[in-house]
Parts: sequence; C-alpha cells; structure tokens
Amino acid sequence: MNDIRESLRALYNEGRSFDGRDPLVNLERNESRLFRSDCFSEELDLAIFPSRIIADARSLIKESGSNPLCSTNLVVRINANQSFPLFLIPVSFSVHTIKKKISFSAEDEIMVNPYLSVFLEKEGISIPDQLQSFFFSTQISEEEQTLLIGFLKTSGLETEFVGSILGNFHPHRYSYLKDIDHLLKQKPGSSLNELLTGESLEDFTLDLTTKN
Repeated sequence: MNDIRESLRALYNEGRSFDGRDPLVNLERNESRLFRSDCFSEELDLAIFPSRIIADARSLIKESGSNPLCSTNLVVRINANQSFPLFLIPVSFSVHTIKKKISFSAEDEIMVNPYLSVFLEKEGISIPDQLQSFFFSTQISEEEQTLLIGFLKTSGLETEFVGSILGNFHPHRYSYLKDIDHLLKQKPGSSLNELLTGESLEDFTLDLTTKN
C-alpha cells in the first residue's frame, strides 16, 4: 500500500512540475502564441487571428480530446517580464472559410490557473483551508473570485486586468491532479479498495442471488 501511495505522490509531484515556457507560467514568453485585444469578441476576421493558434488548438484536440483554447482577462503580475493568468475560461471556436471569419463561444466554466498553487507553494505562501477547493473547481463563483483576489493582495501579489487574451492554455491536462490529491488524502492504512473508491471493504457486498 505504501508503494501505491509513493507512486501516486511521485506522479502528483511530477504533474506539478511546470515548464517555464508554459503559457500558464509566463505570458510574456508566449506572445507569438497569444491573441490580445481590448475585449473578448465572439467573431473576428480570420485574417487578423493567428493561424498558429488555430493549428495548435486542432493538434491538441486531436491528441488529447479536450479543447485547449481559453481566454483570460486577469493576470498575476510578478515583474515586467513575467505574468501568468489567474482565471481561465475555456473557449470553443469555429472557422468559417467562405466568410473568412472565426467565431468563439465562451464555455460555462471558469477555473483557477493550476500553476497558481505551485507558485504560492514555492513562495512559501500557505493557502487557507477555505480556499483550497477553489484550485480544483471548474465553477468559480464571483464571490470566490473576489475572495481569492483579496487573498493574493494580502499576500503581497499584484493582479492586473489586461483586456482579453486568447491562447492554448490547455488547463484540463492537469485535471487528473484533483483525483490523485483525493487519493492521497485517504487515511493511512486504507485498503486498496478504500484508496481507489473511498469505500471500506466492510461496506462492500456482492449480490450473488440468482435472478430469473
């Protein structure tokens, strides 16, 4: 059982090792892969939207099965050379070749950048218990957003509104960390069944009754 926990912990730690070139970590190092505008638009001329973003999005959708394109309008500013998105909203897109347009539709999700918790940990900033669940949620309410922004401010971090930024942030690639985190929080000594399902073997029954 300890071997399973150690393997899960190793996988969890590996999953939280972010590359400095990742757009979730540094927007300024990814300008050629981002589209900035004053506000989010539901339709744009295809000619002004970077074809590289479309090509990368299609490639990642084919590879992972999930849409990587997201928008953000609020960033955490570290210095003049580094900022990273605070909240991310998945955005679906459609290319209209004949009309030479690209349309966007914001999905009904808003999530915290998965890199934020790693950054706070590296900076020695403890996340209050009441905010812990925010980091694994895909439905952050306005009240929760305000609480998180306030916490960052009191921790000495600067947030900045930046209009609209579209890019292939692909935050869903880290969604499995939520499941691993849940498993690791199971009490020590849990059976394999408890570790994987949260149910005790004592509560598990198998109905072998023959049914006509």
